[in-house]
Amino acid sequence: MTRRGLRSWGNYYTKASTMPNCVVTVFALASHALLLELGADSFTINYEWAAPYVAPLNTQLENISKRFLEPIERLLAWQNYLDIADVAKFAEEEADFAEQGDFCAKNDIDRILLVPVKE
Repeated sequence: MTRRGLRSWGNYYTKASTMPNCVVTVFALASHALLLELGADSFTINYEWAAPYVAPLNTQLENISKRFLEPIERLLAWQNYLDIADVAKFAEEEADFAEQGDFCAKNDIDRILLVPVKE
């Protein structure tokens, strides 16, 4: 699959969702693939894939509040996807992304591709 907006090739697969009449498309572009379900005050990891050479993120994300995702939600409010090619540089430029940048650095995450799945 190629998507002009992303300007890159990506492998993906689709699986059934726990929500009726929905499917989930998981893009395997990096070391992790996460499917997050957002609630009013928190989020849940519904699915995680991690490459064999990396540790899963779900244990590090267990006690993080939804506030952690606010800068990302703000950006996705007016975009169909978010491709952060250089997380460290992005964290330097976006003051409210410093905590998230530190988390990514600790977990060797240098690029993020987010594609929201909405009802």
